[in-house]
Amino acid sequence: SPVLADRAQALGEFSRYLTVLGPRLSELAILQVARHSDCPVEWAIHEPFARDAGLADAVIEALRERRVPVFEDAREQAVHDFTAELLAHRDVGDAVWRSASAVLDARSLVELTGLVGYYVLVAMTLNAFRTALPEGVPEPFAPRR
Repeated sequence: SPVLADRAQALGEFSRYLTVLGPRLSELAILQVARHSDCPVEWAIHEPFARDAGLADAVIEALRERRVPVFEDAREQAVHDFTAELLAHRDVGDAVWRSASAVLDARSLVELTGLVGYYVLVAMTLNAFRTALPEGVPEPFAPRR
């Protein structure tokens, strides 16, 4: 569906490159979506970007292993907790909202929510159509099925 792809690409460009979150926080949320969705292609594509953006190896490995990472940065903690709750419940409770709002402004939280939604769309599409990993890229985690 070229029209859908073109419109989604515009949202993807904004979500990936133009939010106020910056690359490190964006890639943190994208990896969370990839792991939550068991989407190896999304993970394989974005793991190197997350590393290049400065996301700690220990955080990346914790996400891959479905463990809660230990964060030194309050903004990373806020993005993680907000994204985790949004993915788990399709909503964010008051306590997480207050905590995230203490370190991220309203625009950041709106753009984070949009980014999560966009990458859920990407993960669902990649999974539904059994998109293969790029050649030579190892499976990042065991498939759910």
